[in-house]
Amino acid sequence: VHNQELFRGAHDAACLLGHITLEPGGPECDCGKRGCLAAVATDITFIQSIWPDISKRAVQMTVAEREKLVKKGLSLAMSGHANAHAALETLTRHLGVAVANAVSTFDPRTVFIGGTLIEVAPDLAIDMIRREAMRHIWQESSGVEIRPLLHYEDFTLHGATGLVLSEPYRALQKEIVSARTVRSSVTAKLHSST
Repeated sequence: VHNQELFRGAHDAACLLGHITLEPGGPECDCGKRGCLAAVATDITFIQSIWPDISKRAVQMTVAEREKLVKKGLSLAMSGHANAHAALETLTRHLGVAVANAVSTFDPRTVFIGGTLIEVAPDLAIDMIRREAMRHIWQESSGVEIRPLLHYEDFTLHGATGLVLSEPYRALQKEIVSARTVRSSVTAKLHSST
């Protein structure tokens, strides 16, 4: 959001941070490119890094199934399991670098991060992401807040609804402003002629 409006860019594709490249030549993304944030830093990549034998099945899992495995993976990481710890470090490093890139590009006051890992362990995940991001953020932007976006699906639904409704509302708002301007102009002319 910029100046109380959705920032869309010239091609309605602005701020698609899931498709910034973090690993050139990395895994293929759904968009067809390689190494996108969406291909290297998700709950699915976290699960696949810990349990490579269920890699193909992870993509078809429900959110509840993935949450269960993310919780199990976090528990393993905290108990010193090498693969789980490395997967958590890699995931939060990628997210931290992506946040730093977004902050360097847009200079926001606050960055919200959502997803399964954030839902499962918001304090731990945000702390790790924040530490990584701060290693890459310019001193001038170091006051940025990095906060969890909980209930991400609800937020997405509200955001999509707002996007659908914003265009007709914006046109109506312009008509109202135009009518008020005309009314003010007529009122001013009436007062000046008396």
